[in-house]
Amino acid sequence: LTGIARRDNDPTALTAADDPLFGPLVAPKVRAGQTLLTRTLNAAYAITQFTLGIDVEVIAMDGHPLGVPPFHQYSRPFRVPAGTPFSLTTARRWDLIIRPTVAGAIPVKIDFFNNITGRLLYTARTAITVTP
Repeated sequence: LTGIARRDNDPTALTAADDPLFGPLVAPKVRAGQTLLTRTLNAAYAITQFTLGIDVEVIAMDGHPLGVPPFHQYSRPFRVPAGTPFSLTTARRWDLIIRPTVAGAIPVKIDFFNNITGRLLYTARTAITVTP
């Protein structure tokens, strides 16, 4: 889920900073009214389906900004409504702008599907914490 490297059988305890589920690199904390830029990346040999509990604006795909010259006439940023899943295949990246307006926890769910059979393999969950 995070890309935080860990060796197999490493007995070192995780610190709060490198916790792969709730550390600040995966479970950011922002204030209501702040803007959060999040880069989603599918680094798995599976199809990943992201579902966020807040509207997001997709501003870039695979390192290419949407709506920016020289190809601006062929693309533009777009909105993904809260609770609407979107899928990325291996090595795809989307940059998301998230603008929370109220305090609370925004759920984030990532489902991993077998890219041949379509069978659900794993589900990862985290949250974005919004403070007043």
